[in-house]
Amino acid sequence: MDVKFPEDYIGNRFFFEFEIRKQLLGGNDWKEVFIVLDFTSSHSDDRIFKAIPMYYYFKEGADEAVNFKMDQEYYANPRNNIDQVRIYLFNNKGKRFKIESFECTYHEYSPL
Repeated sequence: MDVKFPEDYIGNRFFFEFEIRKQLLGGNDWKEVFIVLDFTSSHSDDRIFKAIPMYYYFKEGADEAVNFKMDQEYYANPRNNIDQVRIYLFNNKGKRFKIESFECTYHEYSPL
């Protein structure tokens, strides 16, 4: 999922909420599986990664699908040129699992 920030976003905060229905397959666990927020700039090489573990307990969903909710806040710091974010799952170890649903919503607000 790609999100382009609006033109006047500097100084604002973005609140990302994730709701995922997931299940482990084949005796795996959730260790080393992350939701990644990859913040980048379309004007420079600036980049910020936020990796969120995709579990509360590393074996949740081993027997049946479970719901997982997580949120993450991002402050649009004027010192960097970040203006977009790509959201994806990082599964470098090749863990086997099933995602029944994946919802991400985000809200922009001004702290002032």
